Amino acid sequence: MTINYKNNLAKSQNADEAYMVILETIYFRFTEISISLLISIALFYVITIALDKQNAHIESFNLSETYIIDEN
Repeated sequence: MTINYKNNLAKSQNADEAYMVILETIYFRFTEISISLLISIALFYVITIALDKQNAHIESFNLSETYIIDEN
């Protein structure tokens, strides 16, 4: 399909619109990737802290401090 333009102004405006659409697409993709990366880093950080706390809790658990109650 070919589009016949009446003048060069229409060609210029259409090219500018196409250029703006391309720039907006690149901007939105960059923003989307940046936000996804930041969320991934934040989740990794939170999970790492949670695992460190759990590991510290397990290491502080001492079998000699457990009390066994004999019911006999």
